[in-house]
Amino acid sequence: MKTIHSLKIDLNKTIWNLGFFLSVLLTIALQFTNQIYVDGESGKTYCVLEALMKLSRSQIESDVNLSSLMVLQAGVAGYFIMFIPIIAAFPFIPNFCAERNSGLIRFTIQRTGKFRYYCVKFLSAVLGGGLSVLLGYIVFAVLMLILFPDIRTYNLSKEELSVLTDFYITKRLFLIASGIFLYGSVSAIPAFLMSSFVKNRYIITCVPFMITYLYSTGLTKLIYEGMEKGKQTLVDLGNTLKPEQITTLYYGDSISRNAIYVNMAFVAVSFFIFVWIMNGRSDMGE
Repeated sequence: MKTIHSLKIDLNKTIWNLGFFLSVLLTIALQFTNQIYVDGESGKTYCVLEALMKLSRSQIESDVNLSSLMVLQAGVAGYFIMFIPIIAAFPFIPNFCAERNSGLIRFTIQRTGKFRYYCVKFLSAVLGGGLSVLLGYIVFAVLMLILFPDIRTYNLSKEELSVLTDFYITKRLFLIASGIFLYGSVSAIPAFLMSSFVKNRYIITCVPFMITYLYSTGLTKLIYEGMEKGKQTLVDLGNTLKPEQITTLYYGDSISRNAIYVNMAFVAVSFFIFVWIMNGRSDMGE
């Protein structure tokens, strides 16, 4: 109960700060940059904002790819994927860095105990990152449901609708939102892990971004190599290890399920490393 009480207090600090709201706003803004439509004649691609501004209502209502559900499924792409390591870290960085730089961390650990402190900080960072990204996505989703047509208004056969929605649109939206929350939670971990041995908030924010970008680029090359050589194993491995793969829970395939296991292992290993580093410090994390 003491751990839950401490988590509630720390999570409130994480949520009610400028970093959390900035994370929400950036999530909303970056969702509007996702590419959702390609003009078959000109080959021009349109992001969400361009589609709303430049495409006529008749064009939007005639292409199922511009339905609200399909737009929301395209929500994990482009700049959002690139910058999520920074966005998800915003909620916990201000308080944690201030606590370390002021020396307050020493007194907090002495009062609560080391392991409880580590658990609370880890959960607060993970939940804060996930909730901020989820809240931003929910606001974006509400706007898309208002601005784009319902997929059921298109002239689709039952078979086509089944392929796109499994007939359970609410369930599909719930799985998309769940994937977004998990993606935000996991994306906050690299910055949190770095905060165990770095005090500078700018380094904590930027270095994980660079590492994640290089990691994703490497996996993309692996996937392309597998496709060129006809090695499906490499393609599946690259897709499974991609951080954003966890957002495709609605697919229900083996790659999506394996992505969950990979991320669970990543969370567990990261927490172990954080505890190991913090326990090895004689200054109690200052």
